[in-house]
Amino acid sequence: MSWTPPNPPRDFVYKTASGVPIQLSLWLPSKPHPKSTTGAPVIIWFHPGSWVSGARGDISRVQVATALDAGWAFVSADYRLAPQVKVRQQLEDAVDAIEWVRAGNLDKEGVDGKKLVVAGSSAGGLLSLLAAHQLTEPPLAMYAVYPGCDLTLPEMSNKVQFPAPIAWDDVKGYLDPSGPVISNSPGDVDFSTFTPRGRTRAAFYLSQEGNALEHILDAGEEVTPYDAKAHLKSWSRIVIIHGTEDKMVPYTVSTQLAEALEKGGNEHLL
Repeated sequence: MSWTPPNPPRDFVYKTASGVPIQLSLWLPSKPHPKSTTGAPVIIWFHPGSWVSGARGDISRVQVATALDAGWAFVSADYRLAPQVKVRQQLEDAVDAIEWVRAGNLDKEGVDGKKLVVAGSSAGGLLSLLAAHQLTEPPLAMYAVYPGCDLTLPEMSNKVQFPAPIAWDDVKGYLDPSGPVISNSPGDVDFSTFTPRGRTRAAFYLSQEGNALEHILDAGEEVTPYDAKAHLKSWSRIVIIHGTEDKMVPYTVSTQLAEALEKGGNEHLL
């Protein structure tokens, strides 16, 4: 989606891993936050893509514009993509991105890196929720958009039928674990026919086959650490957004998260 924010984003390398410079983009508000005298508070976002595709530019214009209008800065971060790395390394990237901002690396741009909200969607939702548990201090708040927040759930291996089947031969190059490590592959879907292209086709293939775990976990790796509900005690308040008819990340994933939050006494809104 093409759009022009009040101030164009600036790109920064927050780490280099696997020989790849990994970047984040910063959008700044055009007016100060009414309650912050130390710089703009900041939202840090992690994109969707079934862990194998996506990029920091895959972000809703409404989401960024709403944050900027309220005086918040907005950061969207890349992370290395599976299966050339696994979700464990992606989580490392997410934590490093947040801590890089919190360490004051954007303060000279007018950001208060200590006032931050952590957010993400789908695969990025899982990374944001798990990263929040590993931070040196909890974020002010979190929000998650149809988060794939518990890899132990059977629903996360549901098979999704698309208008046209996707063949293994179409995507095997992207899903070769020995292929080059990349951290940026913009989502590419023809929504008139719901046809994915490029590496996004590989992401849809995993949903079609219900076998994402085979590609994002190390051989023999336990899946239990990737249940975000196990870390509720370290969380701050959270907003969850999820469509009830979602087929790729079933709505029940978020309702179960909300139930666990309710039992744990966590402030939340679904």
